[in-house]
Amino acid sequence: MAENWRLINLPMLNMKKYLAMLEAIFRSRRENKTHDSLIVFNGYRSVILGGSSSYSEGVNHEVCKRTGTEIVRAESVSRKIIYEDEGSLNIAFIAHASALKSKAERYIPVLSEYEAINEAILEGLKNYNMTFKSSPECLCIGNSKLVETLPYWFYDYLMYHAVIHLDTNLENYKRILSHEALKEKGEITSLALELGRKLRSEVVLKEIVRGVRKQLNINFENSTLTSEEKALADKLYRVKYSRMEWVKNRKAPFLSGMGKTTVEIFVAYPPTSKGRELIKTVKEAISGFDDKVEVKVWMRGRGLSQHGENAEMSPALRMAEKANIIPAVIINGELKFKEDIPDVNMLRKAIIKAVYL
Repeated sequence: MAENWRLINLPMLNMKKYLAMLEAIFRSRRENKTHDSLIVFNGYRSVILGGSSSYSEGVNHEVCKRTGTEIVRAESVSRKIIYEDEGSLNIAFIAHASALKSKAERYIPVLSEYEAINEAILEGLKNYNMTFKSSPECLCIGNSKLVETLPYWFYDYLMYHAVIHLDTNLENYKRILSHEALKEKGEITSLALELGRKLRSEVVLKEIVRGVRKQLNINFENSTLTSEEKALADKLYRVKYSRMEWVKNRKAPFLSGMGKTTVEIFVAYPPTSKGRELIKTVKEAISGFDDKVEVKVWMRGRGLSQHGENAEMSPALRMAEKANIIPAVIINGELKFKEDIPDVNMLRKAIIKAVYL
């Protein structure tokens, strides 16, 4: 039986807003507020830094300024750097792994999910009569990369962003990436270069959607972002993707779920009288903001399972646990109060400031 997916065609935006929207849709899927989705959008002149890739070493910043190329950073387990422009096409698969792993003849965790998506893209491109090679990181024609990917996982949920080089300016690609980055990447090609003719992105997109539908045995429902996804995308753009702290250093506020301000309380297990008093103080401090704040009480030594199978713990909380900083209050991933009970008014001010980031 065919599964139902959302098909979302994003309007013309900039890459930072696109990435904020992808993360908002991904978070919505993780929270089971929506079902699996295929998101498509046109290329935008940009350099996408994957994961922890270097801002300073992999990119020629002077050429970026001269050509009006925006430098952005995506959430990804890959460290690759990708250039794209108006000649590129973006597609993103946001799905639970169960929708993909069933397609594998012999299931290999992670690799089988990537293979299922790549085979779906190739099904859409087969009418161009090219010989393609597939790997977990890209799709190639010969030894040249045609489709580059930026995968990102949260437990069994996958966001797989693919950049398809339809008619990407390859000369700009070579000027904008550093020599070392290009050497590591290898050759890049475009479908227009290989075919020797121009292509209309809407025609290629139609073929790819057809291929995905057939290969994955799914039905598409034309859709848009939900109001909750739109609000979260706006917030993620404002506090994360538009800020140089994220683009340069991969630093962003820690937000759980659908982006509520997150207050983590770290106490002993079982909670001491001081721990119980801290929990009471936090609850008093968030009065009136309950709908905007998520409070998580973490008890030392009880692990992630105390907050369910898909629990999120901030790096600051992990640091406090490792350093035995207890009790502690962490707001949006920043250690704000430690080893004592904060004044309720000071705590409330810190929470309100985080709410209105």
